[in-house]
Amino acid sequence: MTTIIETGIMLGGEIIKRAEEFKALKLSKKTMLRAYYFEVSSNLDLLETIDLGRLNDHTVNTCAIKSLVKNLEIQIASTILFPDDKISRQLFELFNKEKPVEETDETDEAKTVKKNRTIMQSIVFTIRKITLLQKLSSFKEVSDDSIINPLRIKVRIKNIIEHLRNIQIALKEINEQEKFLFQGK
Repeated sequence: MTTIIETGIMLGGEIIKRAEEFKALKLSKKTMLRAYYFEVSSNLDLLETIDLGRLNDHTVNTCAIKSLVKNLEIQIASTILFPDDKISRQLFELFNKEKPVEETDETDEAKTVKKNRTIMQSIVFTIRKITLLQKLSSFKEVSDDSIINPLRIKVRIKNIIEHLRNIQIALKEINEQEKFLFQGK
């Protein structure tokens, strides 16, 4: 059985490993932006097919939640988070612009909070929350009597969706200057 400490250690190592694997491809800035736009859009497409009202009926390690979070991708986001080459540093700087994002309050689902976040902060938020859900879903036992604090899956997924939308909007704005998306006639 995976312990909480082991999960925390694996969390950081997995993110760095994903980033290193993608960096080895040595993609151009436009290709990275296009790939990241696809990653964000694919995650949104998947999450927006979910009936959010039914999420609270599940613990993080049920088959439905495991399948959902297993299919969320953060490899390109992780690459942007750890800039060690010229392209990654350019992207890191590009994403340090503030945009408002509306988050659902973790303790009161009826309350939303508008926060100004840089796009990089939204990227970090999505990486952290998706990775945590992926790790927790691997626990053998997550129930009312487990040592894991109760997770409000619906709120977490809603907030991930809001941050991904914020990133997607920013990428569309960046596309106006960078022209990395395919242009239709």
